[in-house]
Amino acid sequence: MYLIGGGVYAYSDCAAFNSTVAIMADSPLLSQQQRKSGSGLPTKGFDEIYNFRSLADTSSAFKSRNVNIFRCALTCNATEKDCERFKKRFGIKTIINLRGKKKGGENKLSGGDNRLDTYFPDDTDTSKLTLGEAGTIRAGNHRLIRFNMFTKATRTAVTKKMKTLKFIFVALIAGAAYSFSAVSKYILLGFFRDTIKDYCNYIYAFCFKRVVGMFGMKEGGPLGYTYECMLQGSTEPIVDILKLVAEPKNRPCAIHCTSGKDRTGLICMLLLGAVGTPEENIIQDYHQSHKWGLSSRHTEITGYGSNKYVDEASHTAFAAPKEAMEAAIRYLKKTHGGIMGYLDHIGFDESWREKLKISDGKNSGELMSVLSQRRRKSESGTVLESSPSNIIADASHRVRKDEVFIEESEGGLSDGEEDISEEVSNELKTILKRRRRRSSVKIKN
Repeated sequence: MYLIGGGVYAYSDCAAFNSTVAIMADSPLLSQQQRKSGSGLPTKGFDEIYNFRSLADTSSAFKSRNVNIFRCALTCNATEKDCERFKKRFGIKTIINLRGKKKGGENKLSGGDNRLDTYFPDDTDTSKLTLGEAGTIRAGNHRLIRFNMFTKATRTAVTKKMKTLKFIFVALIAGAAYSFSAVSKYILLGFFRDTIKDYCNYIYAFCFKRVVGMFGMKEGGPLGYTYECMLQGSTEPIVDILKLVAEPKNRPCAIHCTSGKDRTGLICMLLLGAVGTPEENIIQDYHQSHKWGLSSRHTEITGYGSNKYVDEASHTAFAAPKEAMEAAIRYLKKTHGGIMGYLDHIGFDESWREKLKISDGKNSGELMSVLSQRRRKSESGTVLESSPSNIIADASHRVRKDEVFIEESEGGLSDGEEDISEEVSNELKTILKRRRRRSSVKIKN
């Protein structure tokens, strides 16, 4: 079966149960008044864009360096005003859609006409994502790139949890209810239709609760488990997305999936972690989507259906509970020593993380080349300092073997660097100045 609830996908061989997609309920947690005034409304300034915010609001590293990365829910219902606001107010150059590579899939959810396609042409072409010799992704002007976060490996990992007698029993019950509902349309000629539908919804909610109960909330719940599977099985698209965002010429950019909290939340967790954002801030950024996930408007535009019998605990488990992101981070600590270790493992190493800190639109290729040259020069008879904020171990911050101290560059540019562009020169001087401030105290042996 497909069990879709804020991004959880599980599979079973029961064909009838495949059609019980989206048992998710119209939230019983929010009163009518709360739904009208709460997070079910579009983000301020937009007509049909929800759960929109900037990572710079969470990360001082992004804010201080003018790195603009936005996140939101699906964009298929965007109005002309919303499109103009994306392009002009926020200056967005690249939209990263994590819902897969199939065009036109979004508007099937809620009848949206994907107006953003005329502003951001689809450029999901693997040839244009090829890494060049300089180690940068070719940057475009205004475009949309699609990625599929649910790889075969991820789906396989999720399925393992479902191969239990308890799950099979629940699947059979739900499948029987679906079959009875389908057959009754012909046998009863439409009579008692509402009664039968209500009866089946009750059974679906019962089954849904049992499936949710298979995942302990202290361990992250169903979402936490799915995030772990995705981190394990979707490393290829994840690193491609991170590198796409790291290229300054692709920013400002906006990342979204369906709800803007699960696949998007996972990528944003890695982006925030890549620049040293504290864990509690990362978790809080994720949890900001919780009320949105509980709203009736979320139910409407994501196509998760309506079922009044789904209980409060089940619905909460599929919003954006802190436990889910805590589980994802805990998994990275257990398997890779933390977010940085995981990023190194998938290929988003220190040099890419430093590129992520470069201001939007900068000529990063030339700058990265200069810093790489400085690194090669400094490696001769030196040991580079190991520091989370190390700027590719540039020449302004090195540690010698025989005399451990920090060398402070006074003049700025070295020999052979006089011909670089003024833009890169200014950026390099800014990096050196920042390193000198941080390196005012000598390192002890």
